[in-house]
Amino acid sequence: MNTPRMPIKPGADTTALIRRAIGLCSLTRNWPPEVLERLAQAAWLRHYERREPILVNQPRRREIFIVVSGAVAVDSVDADGTRFLLTTFTPGEAGPLIRLLEDRAFVYSFHAAQLTALVHIPCAPMRAVLDAHPLLWKAVCLVALRRSRGQVLQQRRR
Repeated sequence: MNTPRMPIKPGADTTALIRRAIGLCSLTRNWPPEVLERLAQAAWLRHYERREPILVNQPRRREIFIVVSGAVAVDSVDADGTRFLLTTFTPGEAGPLIRLLEDRAFVYSFHAAQLTALVHIPCAPMRAVLDAHPLLWKAVCLVALRRSRGQVLQQRRR
């Protein structure tokens, strides 16, 4: 079993990488620069080994992540007890957006599908930014609806 890694301490290179990842993310790339800066100030970078769990045993932990490199597999268990892959987040994607909802526990598991680097953003500052700029909630909703549609189509193919 891998030993847990601590978040990387922000140096100049790390801070620049965090800013770049947030600025290139499909969700946030068209957001105002001051919003991106607020998110970058709250964020941290962490690397994960292949198959390493992410947000494990923390169903109420409130943060999202942006994939910088690698991939994050999202899976769950159906009513029959069969584990299935729901989706995979790739570089430039943000997830799990559902964690922006307050006071909900979630049943999805996340793990690095390969060597992966993630920028983690706590949901409290993310929600504060969204509440201060209500039109940005639209971007979150559109991404969530596209993903939901994709998951429904994937289920129909099974």
